[in-house]
Amino acid sequence: MAVGQTTFLTCRAVGRFEKAWGRDDNIALYTRPTILSHITGGVRGKGKSQIINSLKLRFGESKKGHPLEGIKTHLWDALAVAVYHLDGAKLGAVDWAKIN
Repeated sequence: MAVGQTTFLTCRAVGRFEKAWGRDDNIALYTRPTILSHITGGVRGKGKSQIINSLKLRFGESKKGHPLEGIKTHLWDALAVAVYHLDGAKLGAVDWAKIN
């Protein structure tokens, strides 16, 4: 599989974050399919719209006065990662994809 420049830039960014954070045991890396499966309840597919719809069902609309007000573009992905991480901390049974 061929990779592009953005893949290498992402790898570099991850390495810099890990170095800045300091302790490896505080770093957790998650795969997109794992997060997608958790957030959508196992619905097959890979569309961002599935993530958005599932988060809206869970937390409400993203309209003014609603809990997700102001969530747009990449913030949906960040919210999905945060929800996955916090759910895993509560359930204690998340498939962590740690890299040491």
